[in-house]
Amino acid sequence: MDLSWHFFATTVLFFILYPFYGFLGLIVYLGGFFVDGDHVLTYMFENKDFRLKTMFNLKKIYTWCKEEDLTKRYVICIFHTAEFWILFIILVFFYPILIPVLLGLILHMMMDVIDMFRRKIYSHRSYSLIYRRYKVSKWF
Repeated sequence: MDLSWHFFATTVLFFILYPFYGFLGLIVYLGGFFVDGDHVLTYMFENKDFRLKTMFNLKKIYTWCKEEDLTKRYVICIFHTAEFWILFIILVFFYPILIPVLLGLILHMMMDVIDMFRRKIYSHRSYSLIYRRYKVSKWF
């Protein structure tokens, strides 16, 4: 999904959370928007390109992600996996201040899933590291 939609939806969620969290609610952007940073990591590992310049070429990475969505290659995005979610939910139990981040993650994933069903590409990502390991026989 286009990053501008994630940013817009996260901003709406921030204003909903503002009466409860104040400016601390800004951490909702970690889960709702910045969680897509794992696409940069995926691009770097898949293309073996670890230059700092690559990290900031977001247009190139965004184009690559869109193309990868159409190839059925089971792309892995670490912050979108079940294992990450399980660990993060456990962390939220110990640090409830992270609830806005969790709400941002939930919103983000809902938007991603809706977009993938809309585009009929819902099976093109690995949502589990374990699944990826046995389906593709490699981590990255």
